[in-house]
Amino acid sequence: MTKQRHVGQSFRAVVMPIKIKNGIPTVISLGGQVYILQGKDQFKGKSSAQAGR
Repeated sequence: MTKQRHVGQSFRAVVMPIKIKNGIPTVISLGGQVYILQGKDQFKGKSSAQAGR
């Protein structure tokens, strides 16, 4: 049974790092979902110079 949460209420989430690169978690698991940390200059498949074309 899940706990009822209200807007503005804080809680502690359980996060499990899946992949760590240079001491920074780049892939994490949170609530059964997998999230990927992507840098602001990182663009999948292209460099930042080609992204504007």
